[in-house]
Amino acid sequence: MKVLLVCPPWNKLFGGGAGDVPLGVGYLAAALRANGIETDIYNADFQKNVYFEQSDFEKNVEHYAEVQRDLRHPLWQEIKRVVSSFGPTVVGINATTPKIASALNIAALCKEIDPNIRVVIGGPHASCLPEEILQNECVDFVVRGEGELTLLNLIKTLEEGGRDFESCPGLSFKMNGKAVSNPDRPLMENLDDVPFPVREFHIDETEIRVPAHEGTLFATRGCPSRCVFCASHKIWTRKVRYRSPENIVAEIEYLKEKYGLRYMQFDDDSFTLNKDFVTRICDLLVERKVNVDWYCSARVDAVSKELLMKMKKSGCIKIFFGVESGSEETLRRIKKGITKEEIAKAFETTREAGIYTGAFVMIGFPWETREHMLETVRFSTEIRPNVIIISIVTPYPGTELYDMSDDLGILPPDMRFEYLLHQNPSVVPVAMTEEEFRKTTEELLRTVESYNRKQKIHQLADVGYMIKTMKRYRRNPGVLLKIGKRLIQKAH
Repeated sequence: MKVLLVCPPWNKLFGGGAGDVPLGVGYLAAALRANGIETDIYNADFQKNVYFEQSDFEKNVEHYAEVQRDLRHPLWQEIKRVVSSFGPTVVGINATTPKIASALNIAALCKEIDPNIRVVIGGPHASCLPEEILQNECVDFVVRGEGELTLLNLIKTLEEGGRDFESCPGLSFKMNGKAVSNPDRPLMENLDDVPFPVREFHIDETEIRVPAHEGTLFATRGCPSRCVFCASHKIWTRKVRYRSPENIVAEIEYLKEKYGLRYMQFDDDSFTLNKDFVTRICDLLVERKVNVDWYCSARVDAVSKELLMKMKKSGCIKIFFGVESGSEETLRRIKKGITKEEIAKAFETTREAGIYTGAFVMIGFPWETREHMLETVRFSTEIRPNVIIISIVTPYPGTELYDMSDDLGILPPDMRFEYLLHQNPSVVPVAMTEEEFRKTTEELLRTVESYNRKQKIHQLADVGYMIKTMKRYRRNPGVLLKIGKRLIQKAH
């Protein structure tokens, strides 16, 4: 068996690109290789020294639609050529909701290359809507949820020439022309048994890329929160499982030694839920003199002054908090479980610890009025983060928000999943007209952009920040040059 795992294009359809592969794909490749299965990763979204920006969506949406629906376009023909050159027997495609159309395009291309190629789709979207995905004639299997053991089970079954797919938990497949979903696979209990993810990937049939400047890690799997806008539980469930701190720090040391990386990102839903766990990681980083910078995301009710000082000492330079809204009513209705007072306190305490702060906020929940949205942006500037990341509310499949929006009748009947993304106001709150909503979102996006530009000017004046940035990206001068140009542009 020869397996090719493909990251479908999305940013590249707008003229942008992605510089790495999703961790989930890297874990799948590692699990297969550890069991002797020839496996490669092809990142079809990669483009040298080109990076996606939010504004590119509105600017290039017509071009995006044109490319998305034309398999004769050079982009798809290039992907077809590269996939064909690998000669895979199985192609696995990772699919988030905005990327599902691209994933299905690649499935069609695979069948054009060779109808005998088995096409497997996994990821959040497929895990939420497996039967719908299997209605596509070019898709043979869907791997749901935590995928390492399910995909390995499937490949072994195919390798042995068997067709006993019913004995593979977590797998959805076709039987007599109908979609069948096996029971969910039990979660892996010991995450230390999972091999470190593969980080090298192909950008064509010959050139291999490695991490250029940043190491991304998962320390945990699962999130106990019940936020109505999140579908994380469809993959990891709400049970939180932890790698050992020793295993995590060993991976950081590995990334530093093998790739020269000195900047790490913990990609967990909420890294600081278990304070003893985080404290142990921080202590190990200090004891072993690992000397890396790192950042994470956290809940505002899961940090304290003592913990933040530990994190700072061990190299934490940045924390992103899920603020979501400046309206107490909205915070309650989205089941965030926090208050504005807790939000303000977390930002103040983190600022006092000398750690850069980012605020994730959302506008456009189904019940929101213009005043709700204005209140969110006002509050997000009042708490003085270093950067505000603002998103338009998006009801992804698998979320309570999706069901809520469907019940309210605000999901457009002709809506395509590939247009469900944080920068596209495709779902209008019931309390607003489409015109009012679009004008308000445009106004608030400009307000946030202006706020962030002022913060960037402050950073330009911070010599320490600039020195750290140069060190962080020293292995990729193209990225460093682009960052410098962007900072100068924002300053003007």
